[in-house]
Amino acid sequence: MEKVKYDSIKKFFAMLCSILIIWNVPVFAGCAVMEEQQYIEKQINVRDGSITFWTKGEPYLLDYRCLPELYITIKESQPGVLKDGDVIYFETSKDNERYFVINDFSIESDGVYAKEVKTTKKELDNHIAIRISRGDTKKQGVIKIYTTPYLYGIDSNETENLPTFSLWLDADKTKENNLFSGEQNILLNECFMDVLSSKEAAIFVQAQSQSELEKKFPKLTFTIGENSLMWGSTQRELEYPIYINQNGSAMISLEYLVYIAQNLEDIGIRIYDYHDNQNGDSYIVYAGESFHKIFIEKSAIQNDEGIFENVLEQKDGVNYISLRWVAKIFSIENRIVWNDEQKTITLG
Repeated sequence: MEKVKYDSIKKFFAMLCSILIIWNVPVFAGCAVMEEQQYIEKQINVRDGSITFWTKGEPYLLDYRCLPELYITIKESQPGVLKDGDVIYFETSKDNERYFVINDFSIESDGVYAKEVKTTKKELDNHIAIRISRGDTKKQGVIKIYTTPYLYGIDSNETENLPTFSLWLDADKTKENNLFSGEQNILLNECFMDVLSSKEAAIFVQAQSQSELEKKFPKLTFTIGENSLMWGSTQRELEYPIYINQNGSAMISLEYLVYIAQNLEDIGIRIYDYHDNQNGDSYIVYAGESFHKIFIEKSAIQNDEGIFENVLEQKDGVNYISLRWVAKIFSIENRIVWNDEQKTITLG
């Protein structure tokens, strides 16, 4: 690979932003790509048993169209700890005038019935409450709450001193039927929801995408001289066979790179075709933390490291690219294995 240096090289994030502006390529925060966060467990003794809370949040990504999801699971240690009429009050922290609101949420329950209790207007901003109803005390009560927050007091362009919101049980003794009435509020989750700036959010999404890709990228095995590959345990036909060029590189048709990318959208890989008068036809590929633009007519690739020339080669009118470059484009360059005895190359 011959690398051409240039003074105005842009790093990934700046390049991505310029691509979005110039070519209008839509990129959304993929909620489904977010790596599963860990639940925080808190057990609280009450009456003759205990109530256990499992809480989990996701970061709030400023300037992204995807809202986080917040989860609360409540489980009694044995049937009957939760009584008919009990109310559980929750409070989320505020940072001066910065806070988030839960306007609505869904509740699933088993063994008990739970519904939202409307709090006072003063407390609507960062308080929610649920009331317990039960007639059957033979089945263990479990309650699951799912909600999406709405953030107030923070501009999407803010970059510094962004808050982390915590989740508490409100122990106010004056509140009706408060199950956890006490002297002070009870902390359930200190980092229930982080607020990330646009730049931090972009880094977070890239890291999550990379993690998802590394976990789920399929094993692709190519055999030199054959026009097929093993996709996991399934054989798929190729239109053009794999070959070794004069530099000793295993080459695959560019057409099949496109096919692979299009079939890996479920793990966050994206490929777009583009044409302009200056560069001709090209492909833009997003995979994990990496971005590549493939200039077909110029036989070059651009990424955050620079522009690499003489990457593609033609054979019988077909454009080919090395499997090593394929691995780099898919952000798995450390997961390529050559089997000299079987003449196979495995990615993933």
